[in-house]
Amino acid sequence: MKRITFFFIIVIHCGAFSLSAQSGLTTHFLGRNPYANIENPALNLDMKGYFGFPAFSNFNLTLTNTAFHYKNLFDLDKEGYPTLVKPNKFVDKLSQNNNWLNFSLNEEILGFGFRTNFLFFSLSYRLKLETFTNFSKDIFGFFVYGNMHYSGADNPARMKANLSLNLYQEVSLNVQATIGKRLFIAARPKFLMGLTNITTDKLNANIYTNPEDLSIAADYNLDMMATLAFPQLTVDHDKFNFNSNYRHRLLSQNRGFAIDLGAIFEISRHFGVGLAVNDLGFINWNSPAVRIRSSLGDQGAFYRDGQFFFNGLSGEQISELSNKETRNQFFDTLQAYFPIDLENASMGKKMLTTKVNIEGYFKLNDHHKFILLFQNYINPHFYYPKLTIAYNGRFGRVLDLAVHYSIMPSNYGNLGLGLGLELGPVYLYLATENLISLCSPLNGNTLNAQIGFCFKIKESRKRIKTDDDNLINTQEENIQEP
Repeated sequence: MKRITFFFIIVIHCGAFSLSAQSGLTTHFLGRNPYANIENPALNLDMKGYFGFPAFSNFNLTLTNTAFHYKNLFDLDKEGYPTLVKPNKFVDKLSQNNNWLNFSLNEEILGFGFRTNFLFFSLSYRLKLETFTNFSKDIFGFFVYGNMHYSGADNPARMKANLSLNLYQEVSLNVQATIGKRLFIAARPKFLMGLTNITTDKLNANIYTNPEDLSIAADYNLDMMATLAFPQLTVDHDKFNFNSNYRHRLLSQNRGFAIDLGAIFEISRHFGVGLAVNDLGFINWNSPAVRIRSSLGDQGAFYRDGQFFFNGLSGEQISELSNKETRNQFFDTLQAYFPIDLENASMGKKMLTTKVNIEGYFKLNDHHKFILLFQNYINPHFYYPKLTIAYNGRFGRVLDLAVHYSIMPSNYGNLGLGLGLELGPVYLYLATENLISLCSPLNGNTLNAQIGFCFKIKESRKRIKTDDDNLINTQEENIQEP
């Protein structure tokens, strides 16, 4: 029973924390923001340097929920109060296979950057959490529509889900270089230290209903692994054991490496394109891991051709279930068909969720810019694309404004807004990827907050003027030489 309880704790843990994919999207469009290069490390920052306020310089929290919306669960009256539960409406609004519950946290603990000639360096220490949950419509449809909705050998209820949770620390060094006048390139190597990982390789079930005798047949598979850096998770005598007494170093036992690569090419004064690959890397999970597996067991009466077979209970059997001892024995027998096997294992190397960004922009002038950005999240278990159109405006010496609209799978209403304020050397910003969801959080697909403040060291205006003057003087001397 403890094994089953822990399994559901893991599933609930993934689901509860997975109520978008990690990004600093709106921050990327704030041109004066020192953290605008998170999405593309090659983005040229118009400053001499910066340093962040510890733990408050760059905080990004994102919650995506494409499935559980208040307006789809209830009928509402004119004042917006629920009058009737509508499970059919809820299921009808679900996607067949692309329902998402995702959560991400990206917080910089310490960071700073500085410019030397044509190079810009930035160092960052971050805490990152990424969780992705994807599930099929039939997980809920089977219980709402009933089994007859899925009758026939070619029409099973296909229940499947993918869970992924990754918590780790990241130390990165970004080196951005200017080549000529139009090309900017960058590489951001990262040293990673893993804390927690939960991954499913299989979590699916198929339920068939015979339309002739209404009998039900089902098969299912579960294969998942979990590892914790602290406390360590192991199996002892077929039970979970949490061990906090060990000599391994918490910060270095699960080491990994990743890299961000980026390039931006200015085609002309007004047009440019960019390409970036983020989080291309892995973590070697050396802390003890537990593998949790389950598949249908052959226990006799309800087992047939590799499936759980059930054609109902007789009246006599139903009446016998009124006896507590008989009822407990019956459910213990059923449980034996769905055994959960635990074993100590080694998780080994796990790849990160890699993100590919392709963008193009049109710069009207130094104060107004339009961007089209395509993002693609790549994971061994799923594919998650995202398309965004954005505007960045600079107004006076103080206000930095970004507005954008994004489209994701089963998620089309994402209007983002970002505001940055330059108050002398202090840069304050507040941004969200979905302004609409802030007004109606129970019905929104994406809740996102990006906040922080840091200190900027601006380029010297006197230096810039002098350089321009030297260029003009040189040109004049070349003209007068003949």
